[in-house]
Amino acid sequence: MYSASLVNVLLRLLELCSLLQVNELSCEHTAWCLRSEGVSSVLLGVSNTEQLLENLGSLRVLSQLTPPLIAEMDALLGNKPRGTKKEARS
Repeated sequence: MYSASLVNVLLRLLELCSLLQVNELSCEHTAWCLRSEGVSSVLLGVSNTEQLLENLGSLRVLSQLTPPLIAEMDALLGNKPRGTKKEARS
């Protein structure tokens, strides 16, 4: 039997996929990482071409992340990133 907290997380993930109209969670989480002001790059770990293409699909999802949708996702997940990008070091 699964814990209630795990079921809750899975239901939230399904709701996010529905909001973005995507079937691949990898696209969603890669785009989510890219949209954060605190992230300058995302490293993809793939072992075949299919996984690479799936991860590159995040660029399509990223263009769908409008400010209202991001706010809705932040409210749904309850884990809005804090802070802003640090200035580049000299």
